[in-house]
Amino acid sequence: MGDAPAETTKPLDSTDADAYSRLLRASTTDFFRDIQPGWGYSSITYRMKDFIKGVWRLARLPNGYELACETLVWFSISVLHRFDSPFVHILNSQRQNIYFLLDDAMLYIALEWWEKSAIWDVWTVVKDIRLGLNAGKVEWWERGSYFAKSLEFLLESQKVFDVRTMALLVAGHRLPPELTDQVSGYLLYHKGLPLTDVKAKHDWRSNVARASAAPAASLSASKARLR
Repeated sequence: MGDAPAETTKPLDSTDADAYSRLLRASTTDFFRDIQPGWGYSSITYRMKDFIKGVWRLARLPNGYELACETLVWFSISVLHRFDSPFVHILNSQRQNIYFLLDDAMLYIALEWWEKSAIWDVWTVVKDIRLGLNAGKVEWWERGSYFAKSLEFLLESQKVFDVRTMALLVAGHRLPPELTDQVSGYLLYHKGLPLTDVKAKHDWRSNVARASAAPAASLSASKARLR
């Protein structure tokens, strides 16, 4: 999580993920410029929207997903806790909301990454999050907001991938595919891991939307029966 080069802002037009990541980090040099007293929270959240858009662009470059996650962790420590940052002076609830925005961005980047990757190895990102937690900047009461959802998904999805890979290596060439799937399912169940799509479990936005739509659908069906 090293600091970005102290360069002036450059056009973020690189198609190389590593180069774009460096440019994105360098663009935060003036992140807190001209923030007026009392406007810390609104100014940070407003400017973070553009930064997170840049992180999404980074994620979708070749080999960009891991760098995007690492950049979010870097921002949470090296930018939010910089000497000129008003972050430490805003309300506790506002600090948690800012961490939530970063966590939500990482979670959905990781969900997309999971969907598009044949190989799954997220230990570098997990290590970065843990380093951020132990950097002495995140207060004890903020730890539940600091990339908590992302870390939960990364750890669980890694376990699911490892179990499926082990089942395939051990039984894949000896058993028909459907029996290999059964072996994999048994191992997942035994370890308390999701048997269905792990992405769907952690996609809280879709889950909330489905839960909200269910009562409306039930009400419509009831009205239809009364007609």
